[in-house]
Amino acid sequence: MHTHPRLDEIVPINFFSSPQFDDLPNRGSENCLHIGYLVKDGKGGKDYPNQQRIRCSKCGKRFRGNLKMAEFLNYQINIRELVYELLFAHCRQEEMAERWGMPQSKLSQFKRNFVDTLFKQHPLLGLTPDAPLPLGVLHADETYMGKKGNSNTEVVITNLNFEVMAAGPASKGELQASITGVFDSLPEQTQKRLRILVSDGEPSYTTQARLANGRVIHVQQIHAKDRLGEVFLNKYEKFGPHYLHYRIKTHWKIFKKESHEISVDWEIKFIKTPLKQGRGRPQKNSENEKRFHQWRQKKHEYESDAFQKKGSASLYINKETKKVSMRKGAHSWIASIFQHILPLFLDKCITNNQAESKNSQVKRNGASRKQPDAEYANRLFRLSNHIAEVGKLPPMTMAGRPLFKYVIKSQEYKQNGYDLFQNGKKMVQKILIG
Repeated sequence: MHTHPRLDEIVPINFFSSPQFDDLPNRGSENCLHIGYLVKDGKGGKDYPNQQRIRCSKCGKRFRGNLKMAEFLNYQINIRELVYELLFAHCRQEEMAERWGMPQSKLSQFKRNFVDTLFKQHPLLGLTPDAPLPLGVLHADETYMGKKGNSNTEVVITNLNFEVMAAGPASKGELQASITGVFDSLPEQTQKRLRILVSDGEPSYTTQARLANGRVIHVQQIHAKDRLGEVFLNKYEKFGPHYLHYRIKTHWKIFKKESHEISVDWEIKFIKTPLKQGRGRPQKNSENEKRFHQWRQKKHEYESDAFQKKGSASLYINKETKKVSMRKGAHSWIASIFQHILPLFLDKCITNNQAESKNSQVKRNGASRKQPDAEYANRLFRLSNHIAEVGKLPPMTMAGRPLFKYVIKSQEYKQNGYDLFQNGKKMVQKILIG
């Protein structure tokens, strides 16, 4: 058995409460042990006419049958130990099933029901979507629980305070849609405050920066073996129905150099987006619109030989004043991008370590295999993140007595009660009164 000296604090579960009584005025977040409050409450009805019903006069929970207080207390302790082994000690379910004397399928079913009940009572467990956004920065990455190739992919978004603001499962073959769904789950105010998005080289994250229309700088750290150390700084500008992609290629240690002058390569790409299909040329009324002429004129300017589409530039970084100055070949948009990311990476390497460190922390505190239900796998990830950050479960209630016949072995007691010691004498307090 795996136990913890503060088991009641780490696993604060009330197993003898039914959800319909959660809003009673005499019900608090503390567990009700029913000691001294159990009273008779009629018979068991037509299905169980000979079984006495019992009710707790404190919390209102009703029981059926000849239940003993000692069994209640032992059951509560044993279930908490079982939950601790599942979620904190990460014991193998095969070993647990053998040790507790139950089928492994029952243990897996209990874990699934426990996690589902926990998230019904705490829907945002493991997430802090309303957390502050220092410097307007978000780190995004994909991770997985368990062994690689045998686990569900998870998209995770964190802020600079190491808090998970959004997370969700990544559907196979639909990574871009999954990433967009996770970003859309963020509050609208948080999305508007976003200024810098840091990720790995996964191209699906570019959609978030492109939809921001020049408001967001996308920092990409490349992890490919043949391109280690490469970093791309991206910014997108709406170009009529299309986009201009401003791209800077640099190195991840560029702010760690002793020299104040840095050199980068840059390019401007034209991204053509699908237009609404129609027959023939544009209508005359659309050709007369001002915005039609404006983006057409810009497109001709971009396609002309006079428009410089790529080149090299030099910048001067003043680390004391934290100012960026243009040098040979530089443009104002290049200096603007470096000025925005300078407070974030000054004297540091340009990496996505913030999200990667969070992923490592969660994986060290959780264990999981590939789940048929991706949403259940997402809940396991968020639960592991909560345990890694807080170290204990939130208060919760569970209806019924799952696994009662496995964790409690029936015993015979001389008196149906519990022991009390007063004035050095042992006494028995009857649990049924009235």
